[in-house]
Amino acid sequence: MTHAGQFETGDVAFSNTGMSLLQDVYDETAAYKAQFGYSPSSVSGLTSTSVANSFGAITPAWVQGLKDATGSMPYAVGGSANTGLIPININSTRDALIQAYPWNAATFRGLPANYNIRTLQGIYYKR
Repeated sequence: MTHAGQFETGDVAFSNTGMSLLQDVYDETAAYKAQFGYSPSSVSGLTSTSVANSFGAITPAWVQGLKDATGSMPYAVGGSANTGLIPININSTRDALIQAYPWNAATFRGLPANYNIRTLQGIYYKR
């Protein structure tokens, strides 16, 4: 439900192929806090670099330290979830995208300085 709300506010978007875009570690932190509110044990039992036994313990660092069943950390820098490091949304500029996804900086530097996700074809976001 949290991610649906984030879509409604423009914090996340989707490509026309269904791939999520603009997710950042703060979006994930909010979602895990909501999950904790519903079922604390479903979050406190997750494997991370620290234990989340309160809302305050669910931080971006805790999310980045989460491990999946294979031991990988999907939300860490370069992880499979491709999660941004700073808050971004449909209004984020090219420079903000570079800060959020430094591993893709070379790709973003090729975009116009006034670029934002709204200018792309095939992107679905709340209008």
